[in-house]
Amino acid sequence: MQLFWRHPIWIGGRMTERKLDPIDRIIGVNMRRLRLARDMSQTQVGELLPVTFEQIRKYEKGINAISAANLARLAVGLKCTMEEFLT
Repeated sequence: MQLFWRHPIWIGGRMTERKLDPIDRIIGVNMRRLRLARDMSQTQVGELLPVTFEQIRKYEKGINAISAANLARLAVGLKCTMEEFLT
C-alpha cells in the first residue's frame, strides 16, 4: 500500500517529483467541501487567512500543507470545528 503519491513540481529550473502526504489531501478535500457549502470563493477564503487564492487552490489539492495556525483561523472563519477538516 502506497501512503504517499507523487506530484511534479519545478525546482531549480527543472521538473521533479515531490511526495504528497494523503493527510494534506484529506484536509484539502474537506476545505473545498466546507468552502462550497458556505458558497464562498477561494479568494474569499484566502482573505480569512490572509493568503492568495492560488495558495487556497494548492491547499485544496493537497499540494501544499496548511499550518495548524491557518487551519484554526479557517475553522473560525468558516464557523466549523477543526475536526471537520480531518473527517
